[in-house]
Amino acid sequence: MKNMFVVLVAGLMITVPAAAEHGHGGGENPMHIHNAPVIPDKRNENTDRLQYGFRDKNADLARKNGYFLDQAGNKVRLSDFRGKLVLMDFIYSDCKHGICQYLNKKMNYVAGKHKDRLGKDLMLVSLSFDDKDSPATLAAFAANWEKDPAKWAYLSGAPGDIVDICREYGIVVRWNEEDGFFEHTVRTVLIGRDGKVVKMYRGRDYMMQEAVDDITNLLAGKPPTPGQ
Repeated sequence: MKNMFVVLVAGLMITVPAAAEHGHGGGENPMHIHNAPVIPDKRNENTDRLQYGFRDKNADLARKNGYFLDQAGNKVRLSDFRGKLVLMDFIYSDCKHGICQYLNKKMNYVAGKHKDRLGKDLMLVSLSFDDKDSPATLAAFAANWEKDPAKWAYLSGAPGDIVDICREYGIVVRWNEEDGFFEHTVRTVLIGRDGKVVKMYRGRDYMMQEAVDDITNLLAGKPPTPGQ
């Protein structure tokens, strides 16, 4: 396990070499939302443990349903970003294999290509699925990238809210107690100004230029590039 990380995609475990940094991660192509996998809403204990296993089953971060806190401690709802394009990934600050850091390097590249529109027409969002993450830990994690939450929001929330968002975007998460890390779906989502998913970039090795071109097209009122 030391040289491998485990990724859960649509409920299936897939092992990916930690050094893999080229090509489409897991051989998956970008897809539109109507082809995205739907995670069944099954409430038995075993299914919940597999799909949404957090570190602390009794964690209570004193949040109200429906909103998250960004790295500055501001209350945020995803609906607050309506009217802007949103590029969103799913991470946690204690990522030991570097996959979350790598995803954010790619987000940072995309942001750099559209820095004049960032915070105005384009919003970056990194949602933590770790019930131990707080605004302070996410602020430290964000230190290497854009720190302004009005441009790049790092969001933490109560487990129940995290589950709802993960389910909506097909993100599977399980805490691996034995090895001390999260097994999770690796996915970056592009959301239109109307709040609907435009495209999903699967795996950690999605093509950054594709995301840049998609955003360029959408900002110009054109459709995104066809999926490769």
